[in-house]
Amino acid sequence: MNPLFLSCSILVVFTVLYYSLFKHFWSPSLLVLIWWVFWFSVTVSTDIGFPKPSNALLFSFYAFLFFFSLGSLLPAFLHFTLPVPNNDCLLNFNNTMIRVWSVISLPVLFYFWRKAARVLYEDSFLGGRNALIDFEGSTHPVFGSSFIRNVVEVFMAGPLLYFSLFAFVYLIRDSRVLLSSVTCLGIYLYQSTELGRSQIYRTALLLFAVFFFLWIYRKFVLSTKKLFLVLLVSLVFFCYVFSSTMSRFKNNPSASWTDVATELQSYHTVGFILYDLALNDPNSPLNTEIGFGRATFSGLWFPVTQVIRMFDKTYISFLDEWYPYTAISHDLGIRTESGKEFLFNAYYTMLFPFFLDFRYPGICFFSLLLGFSTSTCFLNWRKTFFDFWFVTFMLLLVFCIMNIFQPLTQRVYFFAASFLLVFSLFRIKKAQ
Repeated sequence: MNPLFLSCSILVVFTVLYYSLFKHFWSPSLLVLIWWVFWFSVTVSTDIGFPKPSNALLFSFYAFLFFFSLGSLLPAFLHFTLPVPNNDCLLNFNNTMIRVWSVISLPVLFYFWRKAARVLYEDSFLGGRNALIDFEGSTHPVFGSSFIRNVVEVFMAGPLLYFSLFAFVYLIRDSRVLLSSVTCLGIYLYQSTELGRSQIYRTALLLFAVFFFLWIYRKFVLSTKKLFLVLLVSLVFFCYVFSSTMSRFKNNPSASWTDVATELQSYHTVGFILYDLALNDPNSPLNTEIGFGRATFSGLWFPVTQVIRMFDKTYISFLDEWYPYTAISHDLGIRTESGKEFLFNAYYTMLFPFFLDFRYPGICFFSLLLGFSTSTCFLNWRKTFFDFWFVTFMLLLVFCIMNIFQPLTQRVYFFAASFLLVFSLFRIKKAQ
């Protein structure tokens, strides 16, 4: 059966069933499915040089679609009573948190930003970025060591993800600028230390999603000022992403707009191909290792491994056994118009750790769990319109959207943000 036809059929059937069960159309689960189906369709239907997908990839993708859809429909039959934290208490908690965090963290981030700017000034964009990400030796050019880098990720990048979940709600709905201003500045400073685009891109998508759901469900008055502010911030974010893409061709005078378009397309689709390559490589971790959950939650092992190595420098974790495989650069057949190859690594989609942990049952189980959790939190927000459930389903939405690239569970800041979210719930419920 044609892959495009089957993918679109699952999407249409889900949409009809969801509307018949819940009596509303737009949901985060629908956006996730549209996002994945669109980029998978681009992968299998366009010819930019990638090898054709194998049946193993098709089966993995269909399993994700089906079980994520099934999980999103399950709340219609299973009813849970979830706690409802007060919006005003949550706002006061977040304003206190952002003030304390900004006083401590912004000067530190500015210090690291200056060091990263010096590296960029002394080298080309690609050379500087490679020096910051794939540094050689034990000394990081900005953070000094991997340990400090992980500490910054936990205590700065994690809170930034947490704050961003609330910042745009307060900005769009209530016209409050403190949280959003500090958060955007912090994200820019932190992202600049790696000269990347993923967190800026994620923030732009989050801003769009917050605006979309608040607008669709009429939770704010759309004024010209608010619309202009949202469009301005979105434009700045997307310009950063586009300019960082353009900068990859800075030292290539023969680069064309076609090369830039190919870079942007491959950025969203190469994860499927790399995952497929690993599936069909008998020496890859997918065929030689099994994680039993350690791959999906690998981000938790970064700080744990660092602590253990303070006492045992020879310690090798499960993450060390398979993570280097994803760092290997692959020539997948993509060429610029001048003939220079595109090399790809790191992006293997969330299907990679799901499969590595429990093979195809892992894809089915984690997809079902993601769909159920996302839909449950969204439906609770629809009933109560409390901010906590809004930002919780937003976190899950961002997780599913960005996991078409490198799984966020490989980064410790995702767990730090999740911990802060749970901590805020218990802290506020205790105060009420």
